[in-house]
Amino acid sequence: MDNRGVDEGLVIERLRHGYDAWNRGDIEAGLEFAAEDMEWHGPPDSPFAGPHMGHAQIRAFAHGMLEMFARIERTPQGFEIHGDHVLVPVQSFVRGTGSGIEVEVSLVDVWTIREGLVARYAVFPDRGEALAYIACGEHASEPAPAG
Repeated sequence: MDNRGVDEGLVIERLRHGYDAWNRGDIEAGLEFAAEDMEWHGPPDSPFAGPHMGHAQIRAFAHGMLEMFARIERTPQGFEIHGDHVLVPVQSFVRGTGSGIEVEVSLVDVWTIREGLVARYAVFPDRGEALAYIACGEHASEPAPAG
């Protein structure tokens, strides 16, 4: 793995902090280590795909998610450093606010780190698509649609 000087311990600690904050519904703590111009891309082909750009849009998106779901929990299954990217397999669980319907799904998050802050976040349905996205590097303007 090429880590290009990324402080792996610090990056993983900050990402764990972000997952914990999200699971508590603490949006502000979740944005603590996010660049002001951070990009948020939800799962391709989903109503949450985005992009959501900057703290204000991400904050509005997150508040909307918290209204839709009575419970949102995302549990990282590990952290892999790939240069400026961190690949995180995640077990996601949501329960609808009105419906009570529960959904559990495995996804793969990719976090792009610049100068110690999260510059970009993207969600993929599987590891292969996440790795292909990482391989595209700066050429990828947004996650490719699932398919």
